Amino acid sequence: AFEGAGEAGAGRESVHPCVEKAARILQNRALDLPQLAREVGLSRARLSELFKAQIGVSITQFRAQKQVERFLRLYEGGALGIGEAAREAGFGSYAQFHRVFSQTMGVSPAMYRAKTRASGDF
Repeated sequence: AFEGAGEAGAGRESVHPCVEKAARILQNRALDLPQLAREVGLSRARLSELFKAQIGVSITQFRAQKQVERFLRLYEGGALGIGEAAREAGFGSYAQFHRVFSQTMGVSPAMYRAKTRASGDF
């Protein structure tokens, strides 16, 4: 199916072009559902339905995962602090970043940083 969509979407014969476009957009930008639906030319409900069926996760879950991945690339590069990297990744506030990061990664940003520094990966 679509690269980066996860195992749940794998094995499908084809992905609707609007779903593929939405996933590609979310790889680079953290748009909300109304903006995303407008960009791909589907209603919010239809896009949400197709996305979940074909990719295997909700748009919200996919967007959160991509934002965290962008944050990690930016922060691990060392040029940006946590707050700057979170903003660049598309998070509107530190509280939103902390909540989404913790839900996505299973640990808080501070615990993640401590674990990765202890292992020498960060």
